[in-house]
Amino acid sequence: DHVAGVIEDRLSNPGEIHEDAPEIALKVPVVVEHGPSTVARVTRAMCRAKDLDATRDAIRLFSGFARTPYDVAHAIGRVLSQEATPREIRSSEVRLSLASLPSKRLLEDATPTVRAMISTLLATNLSLSKTELAEKAGISTQSVRNHLPTLVAMGVVDET
Repeated sequence: DHVAGVIEDRLSNPGEIHEDAPEIALKVPVVVEHGPSTVARVTRAMCRAKDLDATRDAIRLFSGFARTPYDVAHAIGRVLSQEATPREIRSSEVRLSLASLPSKRLLEDATPTVRAMISTLLATNLSLSKTELAEKAGISTQSVRNHLPTLVAMGVVDET
């Protein structure tokens, strides 16, 4: 356990590179788990690296919308900046992070049409009409009408 901690610390904070140092090989275990606990762990780690605290809501949103833990890491790493002082991640930052992902990296079990709608909604701060949503998502208004009940049931949109 102590050795693992030292190795992790050295890999996180590498020192000087010595040209005459011997080459080494490491066995690195690869985890292929994609469950909620992995998403939570990745969300916390990526937020911590940015001096952000991952809230339960943020973890739930990333877990619900991103397809894999890699997507969560990519979204947080790409969009969020290092903070000067630690603070909680904001819901708007979660939305922007998720919006940075290609639509195919959202909602594992959703159809491409629903993914396009979600991706479009994540990328805007504005309320959209069905026609505007269809135009921005690159889908037909009939598709929006067909899938809107699903999004309402998911609690993603409110129909007005």
